[in-house]
Amino acid sequence: MEALKLQLKHVDLVNGTLMIEAAKFNKDRLIPVSASMLEILKQYCSVMHPKYNTEEYLFIGITREPCSHHNVYLRFRELLVSAGIQHAGRGYGPRIHDIRHTHCCHVLQKASGTGMDLTNMLPALSVYMGHESITATSQYLKMTAEVYPEILDTVEALCAQVIPEVGL
Repeated sequence: MEALKLQLKHVDLVNGTLMIEAAKFNKDRLIPVSASMLEILKQYCSVMHPKYNTEEYLFIGITREPCSHHNVYLRFRELLVSAGIQHAGRGYGPRIHDIRHTHCCHVLQKASGTGMDLTNMLPALSVYMGHESITATSQYLKMTAEVYPEILDTVEALCAQVIPEVGL
């Protein structure tokens, strides 16, 4: 829903950022986009928004009306079918929101693989995801560790000395 509410005034194609206004918990946040996503956005805007009216919504249909959640859902279902991915029924997934979860898990996996300190990264990821607390984001760490056990090993190695073993 955050993406569907974006207007061109929220899209900075020079600095590669998106301004999310009044999202979760009525908070605003500035989201950086990757270089490859910035190029896609520039191409998209050159085709769909040649006049670049800042009040227009970023994602529009051929009638120039904003895309609806329902249209995005239907297109998502079409993509699942074309990819050969079965859908378990409404509410059972895969869901569009699962892409968000997957992205977060991939960010944590990449960070762990490059040796980044996950405890330092979680606050930044929490803001990026629009979570109210690091606790909400830490749920992704658990999900990621279940799929990529080496991340759990990394965290355990970093935290092993926090509580020393007690000899009897």
